[in-house]
Formats: sequence, C-alpha cells, structure tokens
Amino acid sequence: MNQEITLNHSGDTRWSSHRGTLISIVTMFSSIIDVLEIIANDASNSEERFEANSTLKFRQTFDFVFTLYLMKNILDFANELSQAFQRKDQDTVNSMKLVSICKICLQRVREYGWNSLVSQVSLFCERHFISVPVMENMFLTPRRSRRRPQEITNMHHYHIDLFYAILEMQLQELNSRFNKAYIDSSVIVGQAGDLEDEVGKYCNNEYLECGPGNNFFPDLKRTCRTDIIFFCSPNNPTGHAATQNQLEQLVEFARNNGSIIIFDSAYAAYVTDGCPRSIYEIPGAREVAIEISSFSKFSGFTGVRLGWTVVPEELLFSSGYPVINDFNRIICTCFNGASNIAQAGGLACLSSEGLEAVHSVVDYYKENTKILIDTLASLGIKVYGGINAPYVWAHFPGRKSWDVFAEILEKTHITTVPGSGFGPGGEEYIRISGFGHRESILEASRRLEALF
Repeated sequence: MNQEITLNHSGDTRWSSHRGTLISIVTMFSSIIDVLEIIANDASNSEERFEANSTLKFRQTFDFVFTLYLMKNILDFANELSQAFQRKDQDTVNSMKLVSICKICLQRVREYGWNSLVSQVSLFCERHFISVPVMENMFLTPRRSRRRPQEITNMHHYHIDLFYAILEMQLQELNSRFNKAYIDSSVIVGQAGDLEDEVGKYCNNEYLECGPGNNFFPDLKRTCRTDIIFFCSPNNPTGHAATQNQLEQLVEFARNNGSIIIFDSAYAAYVTDGCPRSIYEIPGAREVAIEISSFSKFSGFTGVRLGWTVVPEELLFSSGYPVINDFNRIICTCFNGASNIAQAGGLACLSSEGLEAVHSVVDYYKENTKILIDTLASLGIKVYGGINAPYVWAHFPGRKSWDVFAEILEKTHITTVPGSGFGPGGEEYIRISGFGHRESILEASRRLEALF
C-alpha cells in the first residue's frame, strides 16, 4: 500500500505527515476496508483476525469518520505553518504571521465550521454505507446499557465534547507556545491580533470610546459585535460610574449580539449616588454577564490578593452549554484557591466590625479625592470622576499625557499615571489617585498649586 497515494510510515511524525496519512485514509477508504475484511476472514491466526475485525468495525462508524475529518480539517489549516517550521531557512517573522493566521482560521472553524463538517462527514458516511446518528437522540456510549443512557444528546457529544473541545485544545496549544506576555488579557489569550503602533491599538480589539462627549459611555449603535465586552464601573481610570440606563443599554446590546459582558465592579463600594453597584441589578444581566470583584480596592488587599467571580447558571454559550461548567473546569485546573490567611482576612472585612472599618476607609479616600478635585478645579484644570471612585481624571487639552506626567514628576516629585497607558482614548489625560495619607494629599495639592 506504500505507493504514490500511500499511508505514511510510522516514523513520520510531523504535522504534514499526519495530514498526509489522513488524506490517504479518506482517498483509499474502500481499499482499506477490503484489506481489513480479507485479513479478518483469512488471517493465519485468531489474534490477527480479531484485531482486523475490531479495526474494521471501528473504521465503519460515524465516530471514526467524524474524528477523521475534524483532524484532517485542522491539519489543513496548520499545513503551511508546519512547512514553515520545518524549513532550515525559516523566516521567523513570517512564521509568527502564519501562527496568527492559523489561530484565526481555527477560531472561525470553531464559530462557523460545524455545519460544514457535519455535511462532509454525512456525505462520506452515505457513500460508504455508514450509519449517521440522529443528533437530537440521546448519546449512547459503547458497551453502555440502553436502559441507563448518558444524559446528553448526540448533538452535545459531537458538537461540544468533541468539536468545540478539540478546537479549543488546539488553540490553547498555539497560544501557550507562541504568545507573548502583554498587559491586556485579550492579548494574553491570543485574541487581540497585531499591535498597530501608529494608533496604539490591537487590530482584533474593538475599542469603546468613552469620554466627556458621550458621558463616558460608548455609542453602542456604532459598536461592532464582539464575543467579549470588558466593562469596568466605577471605571478605572476615569472614575465614572455607569447609570442604570447606560447599563440597561449594555445588557440589551449583549443580548442582541450574543456577547458576554465581563463586568469589573472592584470599586463598587465607592458608589454613593444611586448608580448600580452590580451588573445584576439590571434585568436580564444574568443571561449575558460575568461579574468580577476584589477586596483590593476597598479594604487594602492589594498585596494579599483575594477576589471573587460570579458566573450565573443562566449564562449559556450559543449551543446552550452552561458557561459555568467550562469556567469551573478552568479554575479548578489552574488555581488551588486563595490562602487561608487571605480568606480569613476577607471574612474579617465582611463582619459587622470589618464593614464599619471598610466604610470608614472608603470615606477617607473619597475625602482625599475631593481635596484633589477642588485643588485642580481652582487651577482651571477640567477634571472628571472622583465622585464614585478614588480617581481624578484630569484633562490637559493639546498635550501628550506622557509630557504632562513627566513635567509633574520632574517639578513636583508627584507620581501620576499618563492616560495613554490605559489606551489611545486616554491621550491628553492623567489619572491622579486619592489613595494615600491625608498629609501626603495636602502636600501634593500645595505642590500642584505652585506648579500651575
């Protein structure tokens, strides 16, 4: 059988050789079945006949054909990448571009390739007289009693447990081997694309413009559909807390577009004007949102690290599979839990005495922020935030945020944060924090007054 169209030798283990083997199996399937039937009937010993018969039965199942085509399609996309890495004179830059292209292709297959794959597999099965299961029926594992079927459908088994799971595994493998470490979580998981240096944006990220002109809330009518929406309220760095109406718009946008909101409520304790502290105050949010929060910002746990994530059972993937199941699997794999010391500290903060102390600390920092706001306003500097968050967002029209940062640092020895560090929308702004001792805030105010 090892001729022009051939099954590769067992020593050939590169991606391209595996792909070639799968193509050969598809092309020579009838001949392979014929050979297995001959061996199963005419082999000289019973062990060979048994092995051939077992292989023959498995090869003539929907499971085998489904896996065959799924892996062949994956290796089709990875073939050019495989060839690039095998070349001795490989171009590293070009290879990394191929990695990005391969990721994008696999992501598109995961999102849009299910129907095409099922059509390919079904057509092959019909051509070779292989039974195709009804996807709505319950899935029965081999050797499992039909009286006690597993409580999932064939659709769930093939679409979620195989199709999604295998593609996700391939994407994670590419991400773990070829990603760089960046501050943006979208970059870390390999979804952000290339950095466009001229504008300071990653090409696959949709940047939601939030500034004074739109009351620090994006125009969702002009926003493209995205899989994930990261939204922080009260916001770091602008200090703005989204209103009930704004969050209702955000939830409705996510519902209409099949997006998942990652809602960061780390500064919720600072809200005092009636704005929602939790995304789940909005009707329907449990179907579209994950909320994350932390002890860091309201109880000084920055170094200890303790927080929480809420993933509602109502939050489902488009297939109907609960997000909480995958989230729980990832967390249990990657994280062994917070230390006993951190958990004890968190419980202490949530006690009646602890909450009283937390509220006192929050009020203290908000008073610091008010001192900074009044100082900057007296100097004619337009400021935002500081009402529902410990941050002041100061505007310096026409100036680069790094230039303002450098001037303040050099002339007053006060550390601020340049707004462009938060993204291109932060240009012309700096962030000033109310976290600090009162005497330090007062001294900083005096130095700023002397400078401006």
